Amino acid sequence: DESDYLDALRDCCPDAAAFAKLKKILDELVARQTHDIAQRKQVEAQLRQTTSNLQAIFEAFPDLQFRLDPDGTVLDYHAGSTTELYIPPEQFLGKKLQDILPERVAAQVKAAVTQVMKTKSLVSVEYALPGPKGDLIFEARLLPVSDDRIIAIVRDVTERKRAEAALRL
Repeated sequence: DESDYLDALRDCCPDAAAFAKLKKILDELVARQTHDIAQRKQVEAQLRQTTSNLQAIFEAFPDLQFRLDPDGTVLDYHAGSTTELYIPPEQFLGKKLQDILPERVAAQVKAAVTQVMKTKSLVSVEYALPGPKGDLIFEARLLPVSDDRIIAIVRDVTERKRAEAALRL
């Protein structure tokens, strides 16, 4: 309660001029803290909205998404369905891409991860993985999201590549 606060302040500072100066300083501090708290709440609300928007966008994408660390370890992923994955999540989560992909593809992806970390910019790589009806062709776009994290957006481009090949014939 404010009267208790003022009584305690008067007890600490019986001199009227010193009391007024101290009260003014404390009132300014309280006003500044109140403003800072309100501003922080506004920033937190904006952050929640931005996070929600980004999550909705990522959910709408048909692409596979992988969060990697700089050595190519898969930290997290998002897929519309696990049937879209080359191998089940329990076989790749927490493991390096170099250890789970075929050797040639692993070398391509490792080089792309190294380049992303070096240049701090988007790197694209195309590769083929064996599928039940022949090779599937993928395009991976890797981009840094922080000093120690990479997002890989992977799209199956098999049909597009087949259509392009058919047009060339």
